[in-house]
Amino acid sequence: MADFELSVLIRAHPDVAFEFLADSRNLPMYVEKITEQEWAGVETAPARHAAGGDEKIEGEAHFEIDPTRRELEWSSDASTGYRGRLVVTPEDEGARVEVLLSAEGSDDGMVDGISSALEGAKALIEAGHRSATEDERRWPEG
Repeated sequence: MADFELSVLIRAHPDVAFEFLADSRNLPMYVEKITEQEWAGVETAPARHAAGGDEKIEGEAHFEIDPTRRELEWSSDASTGYRGRLVVTPEDEGARVEVLLSAEGSDDGMVDGISSALEGAKALIEAGHRSATEDERRWPEG
């Protein structure tokens, strides 16, 4: 089991940052491998992933959201043991977003993907995005 920790400072109120990050429908806006995301309630959210090339993988991610503590935990239905925890805390004039990941084996690509996703979310939140529209919830084909 490999554990990874990443963090980013976002210039936004912690509640605003958490609200954006906790809405799984926003994932395709900043996670490149997620091409579609359905909202099926707080605990389970079906997703369509692109695993390179034209290959599409469908799966479910399970979420536990605690808005009072600004915490989000998730796991996939895959056999990789992939799970994570996101915590948003006030820091300076913004929000510190910390992500803790656990997965079977070591996967630098996963860490790079999460790091890229955090930077993408940061850019969107700092630009004032609050909630994804239907068109924004799909990753551009190409």
